[in-house]
Amino acid sequence: MIALRPYQSAAADAVFKYWEAGGGNPLVEIPTGAGKSLVAAECVRRIIASGVHNVVVSTHVKELVEQDAHAIDSWIPRAPMGIWSASVGQRRVDRITVCGIQTAVRDTDRLGKVSVVVIDEAHRVSPTADTMYQRFLDGLRKNNSDLRVLGLTATPYRVGQGVLTWGEDKIFDSIVYRVAMRDLVRDGYLAPLVSGKANAQINIENVGTQAGE
Repeated sequence: MIALRPYQSAAADAVFKYWEAGGGNPLVEIPTGAGKSLVAAECVRRIIASGVHNVVVSTHVKELVEQDAHAIDSWIPRAPMGIWSASVGQRRVDRITVCGIQTAVRDTDRLGKVSVVVIDEAHRVSPTADTMYQRFLDGLRKNNSDLRVLGLTATPYRVGQGVLTWGEDKIFDSIVYRVAMRDLVRDGYLAPLVSGKANAQINIENVGTQAGE
């Protein structure tokens, strides 16, 4: 039987405490491999239990669409779930819809009145107007001006913007929960990183930098 780890439960608690206090669009920072999909599934379970309208879980690649759908299906008994993704080969809407952003951005009206969008890999969301996620959110807001956005990511920043909660055009208001990789390694949830010595000699004499990288 699947069970939430303490930090996964704490992450979901933090999101709902933030909303109960009147907060808007929260961000959760959890390292890669620590189970963001299960955190998303628990948040979706609580959102649906509250009786709101539809919930959309959005991400950008087929593998993550399938992973998030599997987590929800495993965590929520008889989940009223559909998948809207050309890469997965399914286009069905339900109270919970897991979607690929490339497909869903063209079909926001088909998703109905959405109360909450959960974005996996939220660092891919740009604050710049007329980007894919901005068009997607603008389309959903036509049916619900009070749309809430929850983001989950291991890296809460973008080159050119900085931290995702910075800037006038930011989508996310506050990082409501974060857990450090070193703490998860210490507690046995993640394996320590061990780097080996590289023997390759690479000439980077003519390699430039862009945006500090």
